[in-house]
Amino acid sequence: MAIEIAFVLFIIALSLGLTSGYVTRITARNASGIAQLKQASGFRLLLGALGTAALIANIAWGFTYLPWWITPLAFLVTSLLVVPKLIGARMERYALLYRGQTALDAVQILIVLYLWLDKLRLF
Repeated sequence: MAIEIAFVLFIIALSLGLTSGYVTRITARNASGIAQLKQASGFRLLLGALGTAALIANIAWGFTYLPWWITPLAFLVTSLLVVPKLIGARMERYALLYRGQTALDAVQILIVLYLWLDKLRLF
């Protein structure tokens, strides 16, 4: 796989992972959100935990296969510009992302698995 495609997949997975984490953080800010998180299905909780692990694995992949400065720069740009724009101040967008958070985690996990398996030549 060309490094350009891998870089794009890295950025997409990073954006999905940080967005999912940001949605969880916003949800946990108030009592009703904490109750929502406590009532989440086991599958959603499992995907959330795997999504967090995939975010860490994606960052590790970036430090391993990209020049060292790209990963922190991508993390900062994604954290400060992309994620807040995705969610924004409109609660409609947040509600949509909360409902789709399981899909965000699943797609991120698949992308990170693909990146690692491709570089390790297991694919």
